[in-house]
Amino acid sequence: ERLSTTLQGGVAVEDHEPGLREDDVTWWGISGRWQVNKKLQVGAGLTRYERDSSLLFFGYEQNVWQLTLEGSL
Repeated sequence: ERLSTTLQGGVAVEDHEPGLREDDVTWWGISGRWQVNKKLQVGAGLTRYERDSSLLFFGYEQNVWQLTLEGSL
């Protein structure tokens, strides 16, 4: 049995049609995985995205959850 965790994140500035729109993007995530035995792993994670745009319509905040189940023969 083995337990592992991962932390990740990033920051970006995106220019769309220079002068028309500029977005600041940040994201971070955390996930964990548990190896139940040699053939089975289960995991879960959360990633958070935030986009601030110079055009209000394009800005957003989003949480993405994921569940995983991996098996082998």
